[in-house]
Amino acid sequence: MFPNVTQLVTKFSEREEATEDEEVEEGEEKEKKKKKKKKKKKDDLRKAEVTNGQQSELNVNVRLKSVLMEVHEKCQ
Repeated sequence: MFPNVTQLVTKFSEREEATEDEEVEEGEEKEKKKKKKKKKKKDDLRKAEVTNGQQSELNVNVRLKSVLMEVHEKCQ
């Protein structure tokens, strides 16, 4: 009976170690996914910095500058 008990204990401890390893791997995968999500959010924010409204505003500013340069040239 004792050898069976020791075998059971070793099998149980092996299973515990295996589940702990799986949990560690799952935790590492979750960390990687979180990092990817954070990086994607940062990239999305960078891309979103120039939105449609801002782009149209930039276009207007460029037009204004060109008109002002023309007026300045005519005044000289």
